[in-house]
Amino acid sequence: MSDISNLVVYSDGELELKVSVNNQTIWLSADEIAYIFNVNRPAIVKHIGNIYKDEELEQNSTCSILEQVAKDGKLRKINFYNLDVIISVGYRVNSKKATKFRKWATTILKDYINDGYVINHHRITEQRLLLLENDVNVIKSKIKENKLETNQGIFYDGQIYDSYSFINDLLKIANNEVILIDNYVDDTVLTLFSKYQNINFIIYTNNISKQLKLDFEKYSKQYKNITLKTVETHALGHTNA
Repeated sequence: MSDISNLVVYSDGELELKVSVNNQTIWLSADEIAYIFNVNRPAIVKHIGNIYKDEELEQNSTCSILEQVAKDGKLRKINFYNLDVIISVGYRVNSKKATKFRKWATTILKDYINDGYVINHHRITEQRLLLLENDVNVIKSKIKENKLETNQGIFYDGQIYDSYSFINDLLKIANNEVILIDNYVDDTVLTLFSKYQNINFIIYTNNISKQLKLDFEKYSKQYKNITLKTVETHALGHTNA
């Protein structure tokens, strides 16, 4: 394990710890294992030694060394142990806490393997969504007051990012409705939205070109989840309002 690429937070109501996820398993140091199971570190180290001595687990596949910077600025090599070791130690010192941690870890790893990202990524997306919702509310207010400048571009804190990827992230956590403000809407947007029939979309654009109108009419023959509007709020399509 050359680095810790993902961190998730484990909490059992009494304690909270950032846990490393790498190579489709959970990794903890002896100090962290001691913290989770409320046992002194020497006892944890002793149990780990016995596990390897008794050949219950193979050390090469369950232990990995990671270099970390200590408080004095020097690099320290720290042993990290995977979920198999963590649970084996846990059952020796606190079976109740071990069972609880195993259930939590199983859920986390399932999400990580199936979805390709861990909870932290989801939380970051939610934070970005809150910022986006705030910007959208401001723009909707301007639209209602007819104060939105038609030549005004929309940027978030001066950043330029891959909008397609970001929208995909948002759609995965959207529940009922998504509002898109885009002056460059084309059939690729319609194709993307067709994958999310459980969501109602409202698209605001500066101008509905002949090609966009044609593409939208073809789309509407099969799907009914998009309303297309210009800044002046002339609407095409369907909405639940």
